Amino acid sequence: MFKAGFVEGNVIDATQVLALAKIPSREELLSILLGGLKAPGNNLVSVLQGTLRKFMYAMNAIIDKKKSEGETGEVPQ
Repeated sequence: MFKAGFVEGNVIDATQVLALAKIPSREELLSILLGGLKAPGNNLVSVLQGTLRKFMYAMNAIIDKKKSEGETGEVPQ
């Protein structure tokens, strides 16, 4: 167990040494930051995909209904 440490010219006690040991690495902090920056874009894409998917389900339901009613879907001339 550590009783003290030396960081950037300063002496630190055991609780500060343990606090420094719990800090995530640089790579982990960068990945957290990038994940946070990327999240709004991913959320927007998900919302837009859901809207388009619901639209396509509605269109397919209309097409299926018209087919079951015997309509061909062709425009009369």
